[in-house]
Amino acid sequence: MVFEALKSAGPDVFDAPIAFVCHSLGGIVLKQVLRHAEQSSADPYAVGLLENLSRVFFIATPHGGAAIASRATKYMGIAVNRVVSSLEKGHAHTVELGDWYREFSVARRSQFKNFVYYETEDTSLNAGWFQRLGGLARAKIVEKDSADPGLPGVTPVPLVGDHV
Repeated sequence: MVFEALKSAGPDVFDAPIAFVCHSLGGIVLKQVLRHAEQSSADPYAVGLLENLSRVFFIATPHGGAAIASRATKYMGIAVNRVVSSLEKGHAHTVELGDWYREFSVARRSQFKNFVYYETEDTSLNAGWFQRLGGLARAKIVEKDSADPGLPGVTPVPLVGDHV
């Protein structure tokens, strides 16, 4: 769906160097888009995307899942929704997608670079379903270890600020 939206921008969209700036779940979505493109090698748009990919910036992306998602499931007794439950620490899909992305990045390391940033401050949880998470008022949404995708030669950089 995201890949189709990118394609709708026109044939020139993948003709120049491409940089993606991804915040939080957006980084997980991008990894899925890139995997889809890699599996669609007969599609000239997919080829253009992969050939022109030059930079990926991950900002507070929960590569390893988010403890807050696990806590949401635990304290609410159910998965908040499929997306949130897939962000639980150690979720099979998130782990598998992370493994795929590491291999993809290593195979293409001469073509594009990854940049990784993590939040340093707690985020206020005084809204929505956050209020029901066992009395938390503030917490890190994506911890430093989860923000690290484990890419060789890439050092996560702290950003002073919360998740929002």
